[in-house]
Formats: sequence, structure tokens, C-alpha cells
Amino acid sequence: MLRNPRIVLLDEATSALDAESEALVQKALDGIMSERTTIIVAHRLSTIRDVDQIIVLNKGVVESGTHAELMSKGGEYAKLISLQISENVKDQSTKSYQQTQGEGLSFTESSINATPPKGLGSTSSGEGKPSDKNKHSLDRTPSLRELVMLSKPEFPYAVLGSIGAALTGIQAPLFALGITYMLTAFYSRDDSRIKHNVRITALAFLGLAIVTIPIYLMQHYFYTLMGERLTARVRLSMFKGTILQLI
Repeated sequence: MLRNPRIVLLDEATSALDAESEALVQKALDGIMSERTTIIVAHRLSTIRDVDQIIVLNKGVVESGTHAELMSKGGEYAKLISLQISENVKDQSTKSYQQTQGEGLSFTESSINATPPKGLGSTSSGEGKPSDKNKHSLDRTPSLRELVMLSKPEFPYAVLGSIGAALTGIQAPLFALGITYMLTAFYSRDDSRIKHNVRITALAFLGLAIVTIPIYLMQHYFYTLMGERLTARVRLSMFKGTILQLI
């Protein structure tokens, strides 16, 4: 609208609005449609009563003309108008009936809380309340075996990650052992021997530091990969359950 187009295409512009909002939007659209060509696609026929030309489509063009001309013909357009008027009357009567119920009790609430007919007692109770078996299955906590089986496809990643974790855990005792060996080397009275033992310990620490890099990468990579795959599969299962559940 900011660019002031010469042709405007409206596709179901008020289909998701109630009657009050539709009237406000339609009033704004009437101002927008002035002095420009407007093509409107609509199933709610109240929005196209004042247009210059109405074309009714049903596997091709059925009829065309203004609102008054089509109503006088009594064809498909007139039938659609009468159907929508009857639906609006039915909705208004239902709304008024709901408002005349008891204090705060709507027609929907009363129909839900009402006692079911005698012949339908077993059916409604079966649909309205979950059975004891279903309730027990919903409240049941999954066992450790079920959780392990759930992560069965990621078992190789878990094994490799556990190996990396075990090697990572060994480093602390080895570090303490190296420090102890270096301290005991200073008790020697031979300077050359002290230098030799310190050199060996320093090289051992250097080698241990180099080995630490792939060990940590191994641990974190495979554990992360396992968690990502397991989380993605669980989320996909939850999504499928949500989509395929009975409504």
C-alpha cells in the first residue's frame, strides 16, 4: 500500500476474523480499494457485495455479474448467500442460548458435565476417562534397562568415550607418581644422577601432556556425539507421538 499499486490482490483477507473485526477491516479495505483495480478471492461473500463484478467459479466460470444481478438469478451465488445467512443465524442462536444458561455455566460446560444417556454410559466413560491400564502406563517410571536399550544405537560411541574417560582418569595418579619420583631424586648425593632423574621425569611429563590432547578429544567428542544423536532421536520420537496421537 505504501507504493500505491494500481492493482491489488486480496486472498481471503478477512477469513480468520470474527464479525466485528471483519467489519473494521472491511471498512479499511474499502478505502484502500478506491481508485484502483482490486481482485478479491473470498469464500465469505459479505466482503464482496459492493464490488463491480462478481465471478462464481466451480470447475470453471459458473456465473458473473453484480450482487443484485446474481441474487435475482437464483443460481449458485444466491444459494451460497442463503447458506451463509442460515449459518450465521444458527451461530447467533447458539451464542444466545449459551448466554441464557445458569450463572457462569455455558452450553458447552453443561453438555460436558451432563449425565450421559443410559444407553451411552459405557461408551462415554470409556472415552472420557483413561483406563487403569493406560493410567498405569503413563505414571510408570522407565526402568534402567529401558533407558539403556534406548541408547543402544550409540553404544559404540559410549564405549569409545568411556575409554577416553578412563585414560583421562589415569593421568592424575601418573602425575602424582611423577612428582614423587622427582622429589625422591633430590635425596641422592650424586648431582649427575639427580639431573638424569629430573630429565627423565620432565620428558615423561611432556609426553603425558602430548598424549593428553587426543585423550581429552576422544572423551568429549564421542560423549558429545552420543548425546546429540540420542537427544535428536528422542525429540523425533516425541514429535511423531505428538503428531500421530489421537485428538
